Amino acid sequence: MEKDAGHSAPGGRRPPNLGDPHPPGTKKILIDDPVMRVTYYRFRPGEGNIWHKHDYPHVVVMFNDGPSRAVNEDGSETVLMSERYGHVLVPADVVHEVWNESEETQYFVEVEFKQTTY
Repeated sequence: MEKDAGHSAPGGRRPPNLGDPHPPGTKKILIDDPVMRVTYYRFRPGEGNIWHKHDYPHVVVMFNDGPSRAVNEDGSETVLMSERYGHVLVPADVVHEVWNESEETQYFVEVEFKQTTY
């Protein structure tokens, strides 16, 4: 399950160059069963999410091109140059914050793998 870690990383740190929290994007859970959770997101320019982590490994699949920025718990930043249908695999328990830095709306789905053996 996704955990909201608040607007500050553990220890109260804020990522560099980050002022007020980003306006939230649209989030809709499409599937939530014992095996996986699939969530749809829409981030307009400047929208994103707050510090959080996931209990499960997950893959993010983008539906359009454009840059987004991820900030990790240690303050390191990664600019993600998303490509249509590109994906990123994120391990469980990584505290992070992501937002849309492009001038276009970004659409993507996130698939969390609750059960890794069948």
